[in-house]
Amino acid sequence: MTLFYLACAWLLGIYVGSLFHLPAWSMGVAIGICLVAFSVLQRTPHAQHPRSRAIAIVSLCLLVLFLGLWRYELARPILVPGPLAAYNDGEKVTLQGIVVNEPVARDRSTNLQVSVSQLKSDANWESVRGQVLVQVPSYATYRYGDELELYGKLQSPQDTGGFSYRTYLARKGIHSLLPYPRVTLLARNRGNPLLALLYALKRRTRRVIVAILPEPEAALLTGILLGSDEGIPRSLMDKFRATGTAHIIAISGFNITLISAALLRVFSRLLPRYTALIVSIGVIACYAILVGAEPPVVRAAIMGSLAALALIVGRQSHALTSLFAAAWWMTAWQPFLLWDVSFQLSFAASLGLIVYAGKLQKGAENVLCRFVSVEIARKAVQLLQDTFFTTCAAMITTLPLLVYHFQQFSPLSFFANLMILPVQPAVVYLGSTAAMAGFISLPLGKWLSWVAWLFLTYTIRMVEIVAQWIHTSGIVRVPPQVPLAYYAFLFLIAWQPTRNILSPKAAIQRLLHSGMVRKTGTVALAVAVILVWVAVANLPDGKLHVAFLDVGQGDAILVQTPTGSRLLIDGGPSPALLLSALGRRLPFWDRRIDFILLSHPHEDHLLGLLSVVERYQVRQVLMGDAACQSPLCVQWQQRLEEKGIPVLAVAHPMQIDMGDGLTMEVLPSVTEDASNLDSVSLVAHLTWRETSFLFAGDLEAEGLLALRDAGWLLSSNVLKVSHHGSNQAVNEALLAAVDPEIAVISVGAGNRFGHPAATTLSCLEEAGVQVLRTDEVGTVDVVSDGQRCQVRTDRTR
Repeated sequence: MTLFYLACAWLLGIYVGSLFHLPAWSMGVAIGICLVAFSVLQRTPHAQHPRSRAIAIVSLCLLVLFLGLWRYELARPILVPGPLAAYNDGEKVTLQGIVVNEPVARDRSTNLQVSVSQLKSDANWESVRGQVLVQVPSYATYRYGDELELYGKLQSPQDTGGFSYRTYLARKGIHSLLPYPRVTLLARNRGNPLLALLYALKRRTRRVIVAILPEPEAALLTGILLGSDEGIPRSLMDKFRATGTAHIIAISGFNITLISAALLRVFSRLLPRYTALIVSIGVIACYAILVGAEPPVVRAAIMGSLAALALIVGRQSHALTSLFAAAWWMTAWQPFLLWDVSFQLSFAASLGLIVYAGKLQKGAENVLCRFVSVEIARKAVQLLQDTFFTTCAAMITTLPLLVYHFQQFSPLSFFANLMILPVQPAVVYLGSTAAMAGFISLPLGKWLSWVAWLFLTYTIRMVEIVAQWIHTSGIVRVPPQVPLAYYAFLFLIAWQPTRNILSPKAAIQRLLHSGMVRKTGTVALAVAVILVWVAVANLPDGKLHVAFLDVGQGDAILVQTPTGSRLLIDGGPSPALLLSALGRRLPFWDRRIDFILLSHPHEDHLLGLLSVVERYQVRQVLMGDAACQSPLCVQWQQRLEEKGIPVLAVAHPMQIDMGDGLTMEVLPSVTEDASNLDSVSLVAHLTWRETSFLFAGDLEAEGLLALRDAGWLLSSNVLKVSHHGSNQAVNEALLAAVDPEIAVISVGAGNRFGHPAATTLSCLEEAGVQVLRTDEVGTVDVVSDGQRCQVRTDRTR
């Protein structure tokens, strides 16, 4: 209990230090007084008297509180902008520096943390120290340890809404932003060799995962094993947050616990006692760095190392002591962690598990004993101890934090956690096994990933279902005072810490004798049956499937022919959204795309395709014959050359036989304008029996009518409206030539261009055409049997 008070005093001291700026001499005096008082009380004849002991604990807590306040004062200078920030929001400058952290890849950009050493504002270089957050395109290939020369305009971080982005970056020592500068690579491998090796291993592991699994399952597994959420679409991430399950998309203490137990069991038998300790802690530390050294990882690594120390020296480890020791060490090293949400949630969850899990199980067993026998009650509790009771225990202490930070709550979030947490051990075991096998042989990794895919898909679908329920039923808005009152109440009446002895060896033995092994055969059979039915459901059904994918403000269309061939027309502006959409519609074991048709190399049609050629086996690419001018297009051509994918430059109209009577005409524009890439957009006309589709790219009405005047038939049942429904996309003459029944507009919600234009919508409405917009209904699936078309959408308007 004393350790709990001391930990609270330390953390309170850090918090108080953030509120008041006290002079160093005053803190020194306070620390000295507390130290003298504690020493005197310890030497009195009545030192063991309860009252004297209470006063001694109070003086010790005050001493620790002032030490925490003093530690914050030592860290305060990092919050003050340095010399580099003086150049913010001024003229463009040239910087030289080294990438000092692993690049953080986002959907459409990558963030680099660069430690600047030199700056040139006029003609002379000068020595300037500081950290800058640099934003570069997502397809850039910079990495940790690169020395870069950057030319651009430094900007000051701006706060957004209720979140202080400026303070968030300042606690990391960053006071300047540099969006999309001109970058020159000066040298590589200028960082720490060990960190460079670990980051290279992490990149290799990520490449293996994305090679053996489709999206978004690959992104979810990467988040769980490596602590990276870079490939998860924002819409899906929002659903994880809404359901209170976002905590699984990050490396957690569970992974460290598994590794610690395995290492201790092996090394304690193979190596001398202290050698085993050093090796175990070293491997745990390397894994923590590998996955990003986030607060939950560091916390679990410290607790795992303490458990290793206890086991090696023949002592029992006390979980509560380990938890508070981890809190002290982490905030002593970095006081600003106290404001990190992941730090708060990690410690709150661990505290709940340590304090309440056993009590909840005991209480439930006592209640059940009133209705059934003791043996049945004990078995029922054991059945639920790793699912229901651990979830309840963690949520007792974490739910108020979640409510405090987001000021909202849905009771369904508890149900979501209850449904997905039980399968997470399977995800970790199976996913890590498949990834390690993929290092040896990718085909072997793919085979083993099938079972992991099942549990990952279950997790995603369950989150989506509960998120839809929450969207329908609504959420409760909670003022921030309510969680604070809850914690005060919890502290006053419910704090009765119990000693929880952790023994990894005993935990493993209990697992082996719990009946889990006997059930493995049944579970494996059930999983095999499900996988067989999934495979059968993904066989070609003899129909034409055209999916206008919801990828935001851009175009991406997936065509699956009656014979099973696949055509992808454009890739949209979001690699994460495109890969997720493809992963949902294509068999997870078949990473094949027969044709990619790039209408024109604008970012909203091309960016997503860079990831497709990395993840899928592409047989051929069709694109215009115009020379690449943008850096993105040049990068696209380089990727195609590296992958050895054949490219067919379409300079003249051509027809492709796609089997079973389905043909595709690819038509280059006849009204090319070199200054406007939209005017060189390729047009595709797909025909199967009595149904046809016209994919207009960004070629607007004038260009399409020129194709008609050149003798090409444009009549179609389904029209993909060009240029996201701009005001020149359609007119009466074009609609008379095409005569569509359905018009699909691929457009992003709330886009800055005002698409689709009111004139375009009015023209389509007057012509009696059914209009489907991806910003309103999500992905539009059109299925044809050759005679008529049926339409399915992700959601209703």
